[in-house]
Amino acid sequence: MSAMPEMTHGQSKPLTIRRVNPNNIQPEFVNDLAIGTAGVMFYLTFSRIQPPVVTADEVQKLETVDAIASTVFVVTPDFFEAMANAMKTGLDNYKTTTVNKKDEAS
Repeated sequence: MSAMPEMTHGQSKPLTIRRVNPNNIQPEFVNDLAIGTAGVMFYLTFSRIQPPVVTADEVQKLETVDAIASTVFVVTPDFFEAMANAMKTGLDNYKTTTVNKKDEAS
């Protein structure tokens, strides 16, 4: 998140964060998020819900569908707030860009 401040690690000299993405990191599609708290931490569980392939009759009998967790992040309240702000900014920028492109196409 580019909105995050420089880290000081208890030192007087700020350290700039250099983000490194390993070559073997794989993106994962998720379409479900559960947020919980325990103590002073937030737990963010990102999951993927893949509806089962069933007939119309079988759909009526279904009571649940699985959300398969991909990862769980444990973050502090300060970092949770910074993430929420960064996501809001990113979404606002996306909407502005998308609306502008649609307007130009009209």
